[in-house]
Amino acid sequence: MESFDKAIEDTITAINTGALRARDGTILQTSRGKAFLSNISWRRKMNAIVDLLRALRERYELAVRSDDIHLGSVNGGKQFYCINDCQLGAWFDLTRVEILKIFSEICDEAGISNELHFPRHRRSWRDW
Repeated sequence: MESFDKAIEDTITAINTGALRARDGTILQTSRGKAFLSNISWRRKMNAIVDLLRALRERYELAVRSDDIHLGSVNGGKQFYCINDCQLGAWFDLTRVEILKIFSEICDEAGISNELHFPRHRRSWRDW
């Protein structure tokens, strides 16, 4: 789950500054951030994506503190988690879908081919 939080942080940084970083902090590539977008509509949409990403991080941190998300112990470099609130899990999924939708709109408007398809395979304890 630390990787989840770090990935969101790195994505926000990449959008804002144009700096693409590896998980260890090494800069992989630099470009210009969203402030340099000349299309105001795209800039607004990128601002909305950043806002949604920040909301994801804040809600994740709150959920961990309130035990709505239970983090298990690390075993062999892996850690399990359990979302104890079905509505919270649905909110995370819907927010992720909204981010992808907005980004896809920008790509379509820019004429950039995008294959952003991230199917969600829902499983519950009943599936086991």
